[in-house]
Amino acid sequence: MVLSPQDIGIILTYQCNSACKHCLYNCGPRWEREPMSKESLSAALDAVASWPQLPQVHLTGGEPFIHFDLLLHGVREAVSRGIACYVETSASWCVDDKETIERFRVLRQAGLQAVLISCSPFHAEAIPPVRTLRAIRAVMEVFEGRGLIVYQAEYLNLIQRHDVDRPMPLSHYEQEFGREEAGRGMELFRAAARDMHWGTWCPVIRQTPSRAQRVRTRFSTRIILTSIFTATTSPVFAAACLLAAGAIFRKSFPTFDPAAIHL
Repeated sequence: MVLSPQDIGIILTYQCNSACKHCLYNCGPRWEREPMSKESLSAALDAVASWPQLPQVHLTGGEPFIHFDLLLHGVREAVSRGIACYVETSASWCVDDKETIERFRVLRQAGLQAVLISCSPFHAEAIPPVRTLRAIRAVMEVFEGRGLIVYQAEYLNLIQRHDVDRPMPLSHYEQEFGREEAGRGMELFRAAARDMHWGTWCPVIRQTPSRAQRVRTRFSTRIILTSIFTATTSPVFAAACLLAAGAIFRKSFPTFDPAAIHL
């Protein structure tokens, strides 16, 4: 029996406008490396397309919107191969309503099916929450209420409890909830999860698995593909590494009640 991956992450760059403390890849503005070349990206997508059952692909980083031309190239190349794709972003670049909407519109016209927006106190420490909310509104408008994934949506209420125009240091949550509770994250989740519901607005995400499945998928896929798509330009090697990925769980993400956005 041949086991096929169902979600493949391709890291376009390690550059990022922020440097979140929890970042698995230590991404941030310090990175000076060039992003993945268009040729390498095309070769990676060729490797993905070699599977008998095509997985979906998410284009990620770092912050992939730093290199928008490369991101747009990736979407077009994926669509030309019949690969469903979505992009993952921190929304750090969403400083203007018009530009935010226009970029999402260009990507959707190119065939992008969904946008995953990261949302957490770690992101809010460097990124004003207003940018996260702006990105959410823009995706809702451009994709007409579909194709939106908020990860982690449980935090949407939490990051709006204070001034959304300024980043919020993590020490603030310790002051508000106490060191023990903030450290465990229990109060953070309980305070933010009210009025939230589980589900999906993204047509390429097919079911809601367990938390353990989501964690295994996120870490195993991205760790494997870090070595594949940034260490080599050989599609043969990339295909061999993809075979090693084997059984990767399908992943899904929480969504939210649009009423939770107060803008």
